[in-house]
Amino acid sequence: MKEIKKTKIIELIRHLEKKYDVFLPIQKGDNWVFDKLPYDVGIMNLKPVLTVLPPKKYLSADGEQVYSSKEGEIYYSENNTKPLALFGVNSFDINALKLFDQIMNRPVSDPSYLKKRKNMIVVGVGPERINLASSGYDIFLEEYENEYLAIAGTPAGSEILEWKIFDNSKKKPKKILSFNDPILSQSDKIKKAIEKSYGAKIWQDIAKTCLGCGICAYVCPLCYCNEFEDSFEHTSEVSNSRCKSCRRKRWDACFLPDFFQVAGNNNREDLSDRIYNWYHHKFVRMPEEYGHMGCVDCGRCIEFCPAKINFKKVLKELIK
Repeated sequence: MKEIKKTKIIELIRHLEKKYDVFLPIQKGDNWVFDKLPYDVGIMNLKPVLTVLPPKKYLSADGEQVYSSKEGEIYYSENNTKPLALFGVNSFDINALKLFDQIMNRPVSDPSYLKKRKNMIVVGVGPERINLASSGYDIFLEEYENEYLAIAGTPAGSEILEWKIFDNSKKKPKKILSFNDPILSQSDKIKKAIEKSYGAKIWQDIAKTCLGCGICAYVCPLCYCNEFEDSFEHTSEVSNSRCKSCRRKRWDACFLPDFFQVAGNNNREDLSDRIYNWYHHKFVRMPEEYGHMGCVDCGRCIEFCPAKINFKKVLKELIK
């Protein structure tokens, strides 16, 4: 462990930029988004914030070019060849990354994701670590009055802490804050309630309010549905490269009307069925497959839902 003065955070980021593409939360209007630090910034004090999109946008990007073809030859894309550093990640997103790593490893691995993840470092920030031990991040910066205590979580993080910009420290890490919303602590009750509720009126009631827009899935750090799109004469939104014939990965969402469309047949035409599917996947299937519900309680799906649907209130109603 080392420590770094708050006045040197900008300098640390500039050092990282020599090797990494560095992205961190930047405020734009009323929202926070991951972006590159402007060069006219002076002193910076990091606070854990809720960005609109989670870190998954860099690891499994919407519009990512998978391959292109020319005269019958296929060329697989080399995405994000320069290492990536996500700086100022909050504890909830770090926990989501840990679970996302499992998802992208099994039952079928995603080589593009794994390559980018291997070349990425995560620098967490917060008053303290929430539900985090010593994994999921390379460095975690615990805030004190005028400095941060820098805790290494990986060998890569330890190497960075050897930089001269860090000072030796006699501080001890703060006690890890264990936090679980009371409703999300009742995983067994939630699972049983959802399994028994298929076709129940509650899903029809939610469908009267839900717009079926899929925003909750897009902003969720653990929703990973996507489709593949073939296109011609296209400029990739991710790599900014042109191709005459290419295949791109597109984010998808199980709320959308055509998500379950297969060979002209749609077995979930009703929005109420698609809503049920989302809850079943997160709170029944994912705990069975990965030992953890598909939610880290980041709050994005509540914050950015245009219909203001609160999934916690739905879960409370289910287990009454």
